[in-house]
Amino acid sequence: YGPRGWQDEYCEWAVTRVNDKITSVMFTCENPEYWFLLWNTDPNVVLKLYKQAFGISNIQLDDLCLYSEDGKKVIDPETGRPAYNPINKWNNGTATNFTDPSNPSGGAMHLTSPPNSLGAEVYLAAAATIQRYNGTKHITAADKLICCSQYGQPNRNSDPHIGQSVNLTIYNQGSTAIQATLLNPVGLYLQLPDSTAFNTVFSFPAKNNAPAGKTPMDCWKVTRGQANCPGYPNNAILHLVFEVPAEWGFTVGDMTMNYTSAQGEGYSGPVLYGAQLVELLQVQLCAVGIAATTPIQNLPCVASTTAANTLPSTNYLMDAGIYFASVNQYNQLNKFANLTPQILSVQRGTTRSNIVLQTNDADDTASISFGAGVQVTINSYTAATSVFLITIEVDKTAATGERDLTISMPGKPGIAAPCYLNITA
Repeated sequence: YGPRGWQDEYCEWAVTRVNDKITSVMFTCENPEYWFLLWNTDPNVVLKLYKQAFGISNIQLDDLCLYSEDGKKVIDPETGRPAYNPINKWNNGTATNFTDPSNPSGGAMHLTSPPNSLGAEVYLAAAATIQRYNGTKHITAADKLICCSQYGQPNRNSDPHIGQSVNLTIYNQGSTAIQATLLNPVGLYLQLPDSTAFNTVFSFPAKNNAPAGKTPMDCWKVTRGQANCPGYPNNAILHLVFEVPAEWGFTVGDMTMNYTSAQGEGYSGPVLYGAQLVELLQVQLCAVGIAATTPIQNLPCVASTTAANTLPSTNYLMDAGIYFASVNQYNQLNKFANLTPQILSVQRGTTRSNIVLQTNDADDTASISFGAGVQVTINSYTAATSVFLITIEVDKTAATGERDLTISMPGKPGIAAPCYLNITA
């Protein structure tokens, strides 16, 4: 679902056309969590970065805000400022309309497809660290491993490959035990295409003013991130544009592509779609092996379970006003984008009411805990949406710092979910 929902391989793009001919394509692999955090820190920096990446000046701060159905800005009580809308008019859809005099819009600033979240990629990498055996043999094939472990979707490009890469890092050829971390800054990064392959597939038109020695690879421009990042083994690119310099006398749509896909599908003709460039783009998650402190886990494949054995879990802990405005029929961010709340902060010695806790496999018999010094009152529970409306009261002597959230059911002790609440002085 959503304006770029089918671009679900951690790479999303938007195309600029003039007279139905492609002039530019922008790509992003940047996680939305970063943008929510940056917005909560300083919305004006978010606005500045949008303008810089898109190369336009008519973006307004009001364009990026979350609005309710009645057209009013949704205020975040934690900051006292409007909340952020990840599918605002400038980060929406697969086409740019920057020069539309009545409603300039479009562009791909950061990921919005529901599967393309930082939480999903970290979970995928973490779950893939568990070693799987089919009785006697270590499972290494990407498609078999993901079905055995159930950490993502088979038949995609991203999930099986990421899982296999991380799993083999841990396996370490069966020698010294290894655990994995993700390189800092944590995220997925676009990789420039292999220059030889790209210049073989894409060609300039016969009539052009490109300087001698220039090739199709010279049309790539890094607009966020770095092609060479200290400490990172490959490209650490977040936002990338493919565009022919105006003085070369032609556009992207004048270029040709001669390509046969891995499935044997051939094409020879003009560049018509941004997806044709994606054929040669790659995205990287970089797992690094470090010495393990515990033995490697060797487990059989994930087995089916019953509802009675399924533990409760949590999705969102956030202000109720922001939550209900986000999931209403006007915005539907939980369906069309990434509903990405930040860690909820509560000052020591204060009380926060009107907080939503949205859960899975819990009901009105559940208990909720953030540990010592924090009292939780359940004010209501809605079974249809698994939403608790709660009040959080923090004792004035409670220890500051991040707190885990534990939801327990009768006979089902919960497993703590880390870093849902931050207690400040």
